[in-house]
Amino acid sequence: MLKTSKSIAISGRSMVDDKQVATFNANIYEANASGGSDNINMIITDRDLYDANKATVRKDLQDFQSKVWSAQDEVMASADEKASEG
Repeated sequence: MLKTSKSIAISGRSMVDDKQVATFNANIYEANASGGSDNINMIITDRDLYDANKATVRKDLQDFQSKVWSAQDEVMASADEKASEG
């Protein structure tokens, strides 16, 4: 039996002076996805630049988190609509 699930992938990069400091990735799964758990990751790609610009990178991470939350809300609203139609 085939089981499928949909997910939304979101990625971002924190940049300082045109240099990448960190990358952000998130996956958001449909509410009924079997075993799907939303996740968010940050990878520091330049430790020295990160140490010198923590406030900037952390602000970028907060902005990224807000985008992820918005996407989660959209997925939940869509699932609620489908549930009320069926």
